[in-house]
Amino acid sequence: MTDITANVVIGMPSQLFTMARSFKAVTNGKIYIGQIDTDPTNPANQIQVYVENEDGSHVSVSQPIVINSAGYPVYNGQIAKFVTVQGHSMAVYDAYGAQQFYYPNVLKYDPDQLRQQLASSEDGKGDNLVAVKQPVSNAKDRTVHDWLSDIITAKEGENIIADGVNNDAVGINAFLPVLVDENRELLLVPGIYLVNDDITIDIPVTFQPGAIIKPRNGAQLTFNSEIRAGCYKIFDTEDDFYAEPEAKTSIKITGVNVRPEWFGATTISDVNAILNIADSSSAFRKVFRATTGDFKPINSTSYRSEFICKKIELSNGHYRMDKPTTHGFYKNGIFYKIDGGGYTGKGMGNSILVYTALQYEGNSFFDFSYGSWEMHELTGFKCTAYNPLEDDPYYARVGAIMLFGSTDSLITNEIWASGAKYIRNDPDGTRRGGVGIQFESLVDHSFCNLLIEHCINGIAFSSCISTGVNIKGFSNTISDFAFGNFIPEWPPVSEQTTSNIISISGLESKACGATPLFFGTNENNVVITGLLIDGRAEASLSTVTYQAIGISKSGGVHGSISGIAVNTNYGLIDDIGTGSAGSTGKTLYLNFVISGVYGSIGSEFSVINITNPQSRLNVILSLSNSSLPAMLSYSSYSTLSLSSLHVDGGTQDALIEVKSGNLIINSLDDSGSTYGKLAYVEDSVLIMPAIIISTNRNIIKGANGVIKTPSIIDFL
Repeated sequence: MTDITANVVIGMPSQLFTMARSFKAVTNGKIYIGQIDTDPTNPANQIQVYVENEDGSHVSVSQPIVINSAGYPVYNGQIAKFVTVQGHSMAVYDAYGAQQFYYPNVLKYDPDQLRQQLASSEDGKGDNLVAVKQPVSNAKDRTVHDWLSDIITAKEGENIIADGVNNDAVGINAFLPVLVDENRELLLVPGIYLVNDDITIDIPVTFQPGAIIKPRNGAQLTFNSEIRAGCYKIFDTEDDFYAEPEAKTSIKITGVNVRPEWFGATTISDVNAILNIADSSSAFRKVFRATTGDFKPINSTSYRSEFICKKIELSNGHYRMDKPTTHGFYKNGIFYKIDGGGYTGKGMGNSILVYTALQYEGNSFFDFSYGSWEMHELTGFKCTAYNPLEDDPYYARVGAIMLFGSTDSLITNEIWASGAKYIRNDPDGTRRGGVGIQFESLVDHSFCNLLIEHCINGIAFSSCISTGVNIKGFSNTISDFAFGNFIPEWPPVSEQTTSNIISISGLESKACGATPLFFGTNENNVVITGLLIDGRAEASLSTVTYQAIGISKSGGVHGSISGIAVNTNYGLIDDIGTGSAGSTGKTLYLNFVISGVYGSIGSEFSVINITNPQSRLNVILSLSNSSLPAMLSYSSYSTLSLSSLHVDGGTQDALIEVKSGNLIINSLDDSGSTYGKLAYVEDSVLIMPAIIISTNRNIIKGANGVIKTPSIIDFL
């Protein structure tokens, strides 16, 4: 009888069957066993009783059970162990048939029923029968059921296996309404949740480490509420947005910011070990599409992201990026635009995207273009180029490290770019390429704290309406701040019809190899204050900066620029004869302190070199320690207020040379300068207050030179 669980010993509490009124054995007495609260002498109420052998086997016996002369129950004359399977009533009779004892319920509990009840999932049973109390002050008594019900995991739901083989979508879809009714979250414990059908989740979701959702068979999961997960992988998708950037996304997240780590991205602290971690490029494409949803048509040529994007949260460390990162894009005659969103990192020196494809010659590594409608904000990270396996591990041939194009409502704060070093020369000699950050066709753009270093051209603005503060360029080869599109794949700068409206407060240039501020295109309307230029080399005291402001043959600028420049070779500005430093009706206002100009003296060199008659300037200049004269002007109409100290007079031995047009000197303080003549005037008119002219300030007239004061028509 191996199927019997007989574990209840039949016996009196004293372990000896004695008389009720005297301490002697119930000799030849009888024991009856029955159902609880019944008369066990009635055969209808009796339950089965067994003898348990030494080997643990059981033999059923009939009732009543006989008591020997010593007071012990016997079977076939032998003292035996009698057992049954449940709680019971018991009656004890003496040899004369008189009842000595009756117990309506010997055990008060049923062992087998307890086992069954503890194993039962019925309400009120199972863990509802076990108490628990936490070992803390003022803890209350609870059942294990109440305690465990504080946390309900996804695996509590039927048909949710999380083995990566069985489809969990049916179980999850059935379990979600229950969780909603109970005001619960969806808690995913470790396991692979294969999903072959669409799921929409409107409640918070928590992913424990090791819990991964694996959408397949075209399934799409939409998260409309909070996702709680750390910096570890929680999604395993097959999306390939490099092959099909417009394809439907497997994961849509509308409610919260997201992390690239959720899609498999990883970081490393040591950039020299960047190739030891996996490529994160695909993870970045996936995480961005998760924040945009699918693209919906606006019209036949324009699509927009399904919903307003949330931000992508970057971690501390270096991400390995083997492929470029694009966001909005243009394909097959259709614009795919993004609505809001962006990136937020831990700081420009803490969250770093390291692009390793140094031979890539496309437009950019990080392309954030075609943003529309809602605000786009990118803050607190760095993009750089580095591959330790290359001969020059920092030399990238990409057009720009970062490109922000065709976007309105854009904020760029705390961004750092470095490593673009490929140069391409335009037919007019303009050197392009190697841009740190290219801003192209932006509206409502604001920026703050941008750093660009070790590039050819630092930051470039083209067709932008931008305002901001604090840009710093360090050791860039050609320019720190350029105007025009300097990506080589674009048409030459001379062919670009761009217009910029730019306001900047705070530009800092250190060790730029040419002209920190360069205007490659013509229509540049600027207000620039706080321009600080130090032209000394990165690791020595030698002067490497050519000139503070450069203008290409077809470039131009108007508005106002003010600042300080120290240690340059050729001073402040040169319009090179065809560029426009201001123009008719569009004066360029310059207010500068220039110190330390060390270039070689030449016949057409000065701190301010204006050789295009169409240029129009209004200059306030404090100049000291210069080997070049203050100004050479061919301008039809310009003005100058000058304070000079220790300034050489150049080939004409003159502080100012006017060779065409008209120049008005509003004020002059020239103490301590070593020039021989105040001015040389040829084929032009020089106008100045009479008080400036003295025997110590000689003015030489060349052919057709005229010197005037406001009250004297012709002084000489």
